[in-house]
Amino acid sequence: MLEISELYQRFGDRVAVDKLSLTVNGGEIVGLVGRNGAGKTTTMRAVMGIYRPLGGSITWSGHPVALADRLRFGYMPEERGLYPQMRVLDQVAYFARLHGMVLPEARTEAQRWIKHLGLEGRELDRVVALEVPREPLIERAVLRRTDKRTGQIYHLKYSPPPPEADLEQRADDREDVVIKRVDVYEAMTAELLPYYEERGILKRVDGVGNVKEVTERVFAALA
Repeated sequence: MLEISELYQRFGDRVAVDKLSLTVNGGEIVGLVGRNGAGKTTTMRAVMGIYRPLGGSITWSGHPVALADRLRFGYMPEERGLYPQMRVLDQVAYFARLHGMVLPEARTEAQRWIKHLGLEGRELDRVVALEVPREPLIERAVLRRTDKRTGQIYHLKYSPPPPEADLEQRADDREDVVIKRVDVYEAMTAELLPYYEERGILKRVDGVGNVKEVTERVFAALA
């Protein structure tokens, strides 16, 4: 049983989750519903230990959720950490390493699961690295805004909102939060690019530009 009691999380002056209490019993399926910025993702990240809540408690089967519990949880965030051009074998092994396995053991287990799931042959995909300087990357997130009335997401630079939009900035898009996310991502993937480059399967693509421009570069690199 998962029990959330009086969960409270704030980012700066913005309250993301305000004393949420929730119980999920074994065998139940529970959905979190709400507009953008309502606190759904923040709640799940607190459960997974990505955020340390400022107040309240989260327990699993009667005890505080520990690392051993979270390693057994399955979590698919809204912005998926799956890479379509990455070799399936290396991708599975990478996530195993994030859960504490060393590389040889991670690759062995990845191969075992690929065979078990009938995905043999799919592990030969290539890797595309979209290269974007830190400043534009941070700008893309920091300048996102959500219309509080409709839930529509705009970008102040690339897709400006209409004058009548009632805008707010999600807590996840605050500059200090975005910078921390980028730092964590860079630290977690620092070993990946050299690893793929040594194996001759890495394609570096300029990720600066609009969706059409970047997509064309990706297809050109894979041609």
